[in-house]
Amino acid sequence: IFDRNGRQLVFNEPSFDLVVIPAFLPNNLPERVELIRKLSSITNQPEEEITSLVESRGNYSLSEIVIQEMIGHKPALSIESQVGEMDGVYLIQKNFRKYTDGKYFSHILGYVGNISPKELSQNKDYAITDTIGKLGIERYYEKDLRGINGEKRFDADSFRQQEGSIITKEPVPGNDLLLTVDYGLQTKLYDSLLGMLKKLNLRKAAATIINPQNGEILALVSFPSFN
Repeated sequence: IFDRNGRQLVFNEPSFDLVVIPAFLPNNLPERVELIRKLSSITNQPEEEITSLVESRGNYSLSEIVIQEMIGHKPALSIESQVGEMDGVYLIQKNFRKYTDGKYFSHILGYVGNISPKELSQNKDYAITDTIGKLGIERYYEKDLRGINGEKRFDADSFRQQEGSIITKEPVPGNDLLLTVDYGLQTKLYDSLLGMLKKLNLRKAAATIINPQNGEILALVSFPSFN
């Protein structure tokens, strides 16, 4: 997402999620218990919590269950070396949204968050591990910004052991979005209004700068703000 002059306001930063697929976990109970024990040691999460997550989906579920999310690059390398040979355990790359100068643009850009059960029921092409626009531009232009997920289909033998993987669909990146908002005017309006509120000992206010020739919104500020 960019301002009217091409200044980038939102970035996609790479991160990793550690997930399990119950259907590909070991069938043998002692082996499964040992795998969960190792996951607990790696992630510092209680064994009971991981077991409960897996059991809540059922042993034959093909859905991804997130054990740990938002893992940075260096920790991901360490984790990958430990889980690489574990059946049913995968480290998948995702992106998270990073907002530059978030306090200035929060009411315009909004934010994304984990998809809720209600949102999931209304968006059949989303997964339970996906994020979705919750407010502002992120919500209104969700379909345009999101892109299309890639698809990886696993082959498994009769013992539910993964034999390989076939990439059936490549991911498609989302569209860029150019706003009418001007970065300089937005930050100046925000700082000016904030200074006025402090001077008057007030908390709530809103202000907008509009181009009278075409109605374009050049700046939009509302207090209280959030980041």
